[in-house]
Amino acid sequence: MEIFEYQRKAVETDQTRKPGSQGLPFLGLFGEVGSLTSEIKKKQRDTNSYIGYEENVTEELGDVLWYLTTIANHFDILLPK
Repeated sequence: MEIFEYQRKAVETDQTRKPGSQGLPFLGLFGEVGSLTSEIKKKQRDTNSYIGYEENVTEELGDVLWYLTTIANHFDILLPK
């Protein structure tokens, strides 16, 4: 799937446009970047004994990507084809 297609599909699950959710996509992005950073820290600390690193990082990167595309949607920025 291309990034522009992902962006279009992310709109379907975007709950951040509801009244009272101002700033939510940015706060969500910051939280997910923090979670991603935590996974990287655990891997550096525990090296080979940290099981599930790739799966956890993949999930966190997916969450970061969702928030990035959602923020782009909020500002009517179309990601390139």
